[in-house]
Amino acid sequence: MMTGVMKLIDAHFLLFAAIIFVASILIPLLKLFSLSWFFISVHFHSVKRLKLKTETYRLIKTIGRWSHVDVFTVTVFLPLMHLSGLLAVYVGDALPAFLAVVVLTMIATEIFDPRALWAAYLMEPHE
Repeated sequence: MMTGVMKLIDAHFLLFAAIIFVASILIPLLKLFSLSWFFISVHFHSVKRLKLKTETYRLIKTIGRWSHVDVFTVTVFLPLMHLSGLLAVYVGDALPAFLAVVVLTMIATEIFDPRALWAAYLMEPHE
């Protein structure tokens, strides 16, 4: 994906490069790091930044509904974009790994219960 972003930048399509970078690289990384943060927090019974974690979960849950659009675009529209001599787009070997990240983060987001983040907080005595 980063190669495609760099080619778009070289061709002076900065807006498209930014859209592809955000949708294909930044958002999946945000989801992976956020879900890892949640699972580590639950494992270690962390009660720090619970509101931020909850808002982040809501954000990735909302974004997760649109995650499959990127894979759909790659698999359906790119093979159609072959104009002999002018334009040729080839889907690389990274597509299965990208698809796996999209699918697994969608499943992990659905399976994760954000109430688990608050469980350690609710067990502590409060004044």
